[in-house]
Amino acid sequence: MSKKKQPTYKELQKRISELERIIENQQKKGLQKPDDYYKHLFQNANLDFAINEIIYDKDNNPIDIRILDVNPSFEESTGLQSEEIIGKKVSELFPNTEQYWIDIFSKVVQTGKSATYENYSQALNRYFELKVFPAYKDKFAFLSSDVTEKRIAIKKMEESKIHFELLFELNPDAVIIIKLSDFTITNVNNGFCQLLGFQKKEVIGLTSQQLNIWESSNARNEILDQLHKYGYCCNYEAKFRCKSGDVIIGMISAKIIDINDVKHILVVSRDITLKNKFETALKENEKLLKTSQKIAGLGSYKFNIKTGYWKSSEILDSIFGISSSYDKSIDGWAKIIHPDWRETMIDYLLNEVIGKNQKFNKEYKVIRQNDLREIWVHGMGELQYDKNGNLHYMSGTIMDITNRKRNEIIIQNQNTELKKLNTTKDLLFSIIAHDLRSPFNILINSNDLLIDYLTNENIDEAIKWSSIINKTTHQTFDLLENLLEWFKVESGQLRPTISVNDLKSIVNEITSLLSENASIKNIKINNQIIDSCVIHLDKNFIKTVFRNLINNAIKFTPDNGTISISHKKHKTEFEIIISDTGIGIHEEKLSTLFEYNLAKTTNGTSNEKGSGLGLNLCKVLIELQGGKIWAESKINEGSSFHFTIPITS
Repeated sequence: MSKKKQPTYKELQKRISELERIIENQQKKGLQKPDDYYKHLFQNANLDFAINEIIYDKDNNPIDIRILDVNPSFEESTGLQSEEIIGKKVSELFPNTEQYWIDIFSKVVQTGKSATYENYSQALNRYFELKVFPAYKDKFAFLSSDVTEKRIAIKKMEESKIHFELLFELNPDAVIIIKLSDFTITNVNNGFCQLLGFQKKEVIGLTSQQLNIWESSNARNEILDQLHKYGYCCNYEAKFRCKSGDVIIGMISAKIIDINDVKHILVVSRDITLKNKFETALKENEKLLKTSQKIAGLGSYKFNIKTGYWKSSEILDSIFGISSSYDKSIDGWAKIIHPDWRETMIDYLLNEVIGKNQKFNKEYKVIRQNDLREIWVHGMGELQYDKNGNLHYMSGTIMDITNRKRNEIIIQNQNTELKKLNTTKDLLFSIIAHDLRSPFNILINSNDLLIDYLTNENIDEAIKWSSIINKTTHQTFDLLENLLEWFKVESGQLRPTISVNDLKSIVNEITSLLSENASIKNIKINNQIIDSCVIHLDKNFIKTVFRNLINNAIKFTPDNGTISISHKKHKTEFEIIISDTGIGIHEEKLSTLFEYNLAKTTNGTSNEKGSGLGLNLCKVLIELQGGKIWAESKINEGSSFHFTIPITS
């Protein structure tokens, strides 16, 4: 069987997108009768495409898959003809198929959500990427694309690590590997020995301080500070003392790396000491220029537009993490560019700079080829013409601006956080002005009336207004509790602390606190959580959620009603349900039920007041623990509030 010619990445994405759109349309009207355009794509797409059906046992467990239709590409990949495949079970065609693939496809059908997986075909010795789509009833379709070459590339990258030791020894620069925990030297290369005059056995197991090679401890401390902050340090100039006592100047780059799961510092130092103080003025100027470029992280290049190849300075090679033997062509430059920027930069060079005869002036991201570190650079260049007016060269500079970009991002994040805090502060003041003014007015007026009735010995009226004061005080206290917790969450002061808790005891604690409110309306609260239901959650968060949801249920349930608290245990999460026999919620309000809105609050069946903040707080506290919350309701039939908590091992 001949190997199919694989489409390019762009062709593949375009075809997948087109097929996804067609499949989505077919899902709405059924895959039984595909239209002609769909048939054409199905038959001619250079992608494996199959339509399948889940087979269940008598207990409704997925046990197998039946193939309903395949395209020619699928036949070519498997080596089977459609008449050998269609209508057959996967267990018959591929008896070694694992059960988890059946479960995965069943999950797509059950959830109705598309998914992407990677699969290895032992029979074909190829890797495939599957895009699985739910269809009608128990059926699904999938697109398969060969990603073997990508996997091979990853494997080659892993194999390249084997050559690290060889490159380590052959590197002319001084390279040192230091254990981060105690700063002892675990290895040095020949470049280090030649530079400082030590033998390996004289330094391994000791620290640089014990060897007394630092001319200044401040330089060492500054490098360690950068490593702790950023994980790396680039182009730091420091003085070192050789074994002979001579002092040299080194340009240091360092990075924290893992070696056998142990943190180490990889240090590369290049000797930049001026060895010949009597060089000609030209050489001296060149060295000064090179030094200044290195300090500034500025490299230069010259791009021959006729040949498509470019030359670069040593500094630029260092910025790009390449050697002098690197493929310095258009393709080589494109490889260095970050994938997110690659298409943009190629289009910019060809269409904007060369096409419109403009200067090259662009900030973009690249990937250093030696350590795969992402950095930002600022490229500048100007077109040059020969004596006949033909475009010949573009020359310019490229500067490493990673530190500046990092600082810009920090400032942007700080501004975003500041805006968020200001918004939260403004909203807090709005809530206080809107929701606390009214109950405090009630408390003040009610207290004045209570004093008058007590003075006139009108005990019945005094009791009535005392009850109003008590009820308003509790409602205001609940609002303040919600308000304080909400503000802590919104301002980033509150984070979940997950621990093991007994769910039933938490519910009992909350229902006990709210029992008086329930008894006033003769509402029965049933805690149906089973005994010893252990769950990982933030206890204080969940108590706030239960308090708000049960309090709401009491609020919107008429006299002699019932409230039930139950739970279900799913595969990956617990689902908790608080249901009531209350007045229900209109369908159009369900979609915005958990959003905070000063104007949307509704009074309860006994005219109980609310702030509209409680449900929004519940949503935030549940989502902080990795769960979700929703409500189901019918008018005059009651409501049920559901939330989930992930099962944590």
